[in-house]
Amino acid sequence: MPRLVQDERWNGAQSKLEANKSLSRRNGKREYLLRGLLFCSECGSRLAGKARGDKRYYRCNNVDKLVGSRACGGSYITADPVERAAWGAVSNSLKNPELLVDQYRKQLADSSVSNEFELAGKQIELALKRVIVQENRMTDAYRNEAIELDRYKVEMSKLRKRRIGLEKQQVELDRDRAQETQRESALEHLERFCQKVSIGLNTLSFEERQQLLRLLVERIIVKDNSVRVETVIPADGQKAGLLSTRHPEHMYTIDQLRFVLNRSLSVFV
Repeated sequence: MPRLVQDERWNGAQSKLEANKSLSRRNGKREYLLRGLLFCSECGSRLAGKARGDKRYYRCNNVDKLVGSRACGGSYITADPVERAAWGAVSNSLKNPELLVDQYRKQLADSSVSNEFELAGKQIELALKRVIVQENRMTDAYRNEAIELDRYKVEMSKLRKRRIGLEKQQVELDRDRAQETQRESALEHLERFCQKVSIGLNTLSFEERQQLLRLLVERIIVKDNSVRVETVIPADGQKAGLLSTRHPEHMYTIDQLRFVLNRSLSVFV
């Protein structure tokens, strides 16, 4: 039978189905705020909500499976304290956007390469001009019968490869320069986003808090009595609290607007 869909679309659909499965409420009778967001610190697999009597836990899906040559050693994590810690880390950051802004400014300062972009751009532009001049001289030499055809072809092939390589570098440099500009403009959006979301944050229902976390949180890892929350601030145009799924094409890149929030957790087993 002929192929009906491309591999990329098929694989994307399977990933989406798997994500929907992990987030679906049909997979548990109890409510788990961090469903689909918690990952095992031992093997990297997702943690699923489990219940023991009246208590709720999160447990690695590979605890009863073999990971490589051994069973995953991930233990049960009590749901209430880890949910409080994760929600507290996210909500407190949204209520105090100046902390995120300061952290983001530090990221910009550490990665400030405007002068390097300008210098690299001038060097590439100059090198391209030199290659074009050399190509013209080589063509003139051939026309004036100063060199043979075989040598002309060899030299022009070398110059052409050099020119293509420089043009590729120029495209990559322009892309990096555009990303740097986007980083600078994202700072204003970050402040607006936090101010907008922080309004009424304490009055959100369970479902609204869960949707907000799914919008903002990339992953959560619990290890050594601490909760590590990796967050991603969405791009302009997204409505916080109203999206249950995240689309990478609508987000700033993680490198631009990723914030790691750590919260201590005294009792979690």
